[in-house]
Amino acid sequence: MHVVGYDFRAKIVYTAHIVRRVLMTVIDPSTVDDKDYYGNKRLELAGQLISLLFEDLFKRFNSELKRNADMVLSKPNRAAAFDIGKFLEGSTTITNGFTHAISSGNWVLKRFKVDRQGVTQTGGRLLVLDGLCSLSGVWIQVSVSGVLRVVVC
Repeated sequence: MHVVGYDFRAKIVYTAHIVRRVLMTVIDPSTVDDKDYYGNKRLELAGQLISLLFEDLFKRFNSELKRNADMVLSKPNRAAAFDIGKFLEGSTTITNGFTHAISSGNWVLKRFKVDRQGVTQTGGRLLVLDGLCSLSGVWIQVSVSGVLRVVVC
């Protein structure tokens, strides 16, 4: 840890935390955590990325729906009643967002400041053997922030 201006507080807190963990393992060996456990790594797994993508697309869908409803309801002399089903059937925001993200591999989530390239990859599926070979591939990407992404296709 870097010390600025002889302020050792952060270093002392970290050292105390490590000493506490060592003493806890001496008392109860079952408290030792596995350093290879994926929860201890800074990984972005497929479920987390898809849930972030869905949340972003759903909020975008809601804002589009609100904008359309406000536009229709703000007209003073509208002849027909407002039908929300018409807007729900015509909107393909979520479907197109998933299709674009998975097919291109570019995951751009402006709300969460996530901009990833190469998250997904298409594989050759002409033969059964191609599918089996692509299942054994593991790609590890390291971003500038130090986050590891393990892509298994």
